[in-house]
Amino acid sequence: MAWHGSWPCAAATAATPAEPIGSNLPMSKTAQNDGCLKQEIVLEVMGRESLSRLLSHAVSMERSSGLEPWKEDNFFMDLPDKWCLSRWIRSNNSDTPLGYAVISRKSPSNVHLHRFVISETGRGVGTAAMNKILDDLKETALYITVCTGQEAYRAQRFYEVNGFRKLMELDDNILYIHSLC
Repeated sequence: MAWHGSWPCAAATAATPAEPIGSNLPMSKTAQNDGCLKQEIVLEVMGRESLSRLLSHAVSMERSSGLEPWKEDNFFMDLPDKWCLSRWIRSNNSDTPLGYAVISRKSPSNVHLHRFVISETGRGVGTAAMNKILDDLKETALYITVCTGQEAYRAQRFYEVNGFRKLMELDDNILYIHSLC
């Protein structure tokens, strides 16, 4: 049995290293000949350099998310594989992020989603972005976990609708898990 922080999780074989992300996922379906630009979600690695450059966007998204805002130190904290697993979420029509996902490795088989935030202008892309992230993580781990507050009902519903299941309650939080296999 392997340990995820202070709680046990199923042990598994080591995962392969993360591959660069450059693929797209349709956000909205548009007819081929309707003259509209096809909008797609693009995931990009959130490295230290891009975070430094886009920190003001991340802080702005934090303020509108309803979450307790992170400080700069939280964003730049080093965690295992954080700088290769975390992603910016944007539209192929813009360089401005619509959101971000901060992810780190907890064990060879397990990654943890520390933060998943979509900006107000990105509302409606959360499920498509989460599906893309989950798909891309399949080459990296067997499970992904996330914690929500006991009273964060909107977040709980979002994760449950997207295939996460409640694993356990920890103090004032609920730990969710999603199989990536």
